[in-house]
Amino acid sequence: MSNKSNPSGNSAPSSPTLRYESEGRLSFTDLALGLIFLANLILIPMAMFAIGEETGAMASIKYLTIGVGASAAAFGVAYVAMKSLAPLHAIGFRLAGALAVGGILLTGAGTSLGSFTGVTYRSVEAKIYQQSGRALSAFIGEANEVALIAERVGPAMADVSDDIARTEICEIQRSCLSRRGNGGRGSMSNALGSWAGQAQGVADALEAGAQTRRELLDDLNHLNTRFQ
Repeated sequence: MSNKSNPSGNSAPSSPTLRYESEGRLSFTDLALGLIFLANLILIPMAMFAIGEETGAMASIKYLTIGVGASAAAFGVAYVAMKSLAPLHAIGFRLAGALAVGGILLTGAGTSLGSFTGVTYRSVEAKIYQQSGRALSAFIGEANEVALIAERVGPAMADVSDDIARTEICEIQRSCLSRRGNGGRGSMSNALGSWAGQAQGVADALEAGAQTRRELLDDLNHLNTRFQ
């Protein structure tokens, strides 16, 4: 029994080797991850500078460090999710897909909230100040209206007090109300004196209140000017 050989003397052809050759450019996934990292790197420090109350070099370093750290963490989670967990999910590992989606949602929500806060914080703060300013102006306007009414009531009450006092004098001199004809003090003049004193007390209280209101309104207007 003899071995059969290839008549041509050549060995059998081998199977071709498959090789992956890189295209030499960034994929869409790499570009998206890079852009997200760059956006977080800009917006998160902006949020820290807008919200933080500390100032100075150390505060700036702290804000930049927090921004870089948060951006790097978000990038790392997204990178692992897209490069490692997503291929595992594609071949049947469902848990890998859940972990990828959960990680991206958590980090995305955190960075998005921080970025949105940094962009809108000053606008929201200004809006709150504007609303407070309108409320303060409305309150001062109402206080001015009350003060004007009180300013009119005070002189009127003083006139009433003067009228009662003049009537009291007339009653004492000529019995203007009692019609006794001989004048002098009596129950009517005593009552008129009491009423005149009460009216004058009310007029004095209104005048003192008006003075206090004027001082308070001056203070309110000054504070409103400073606020504006």
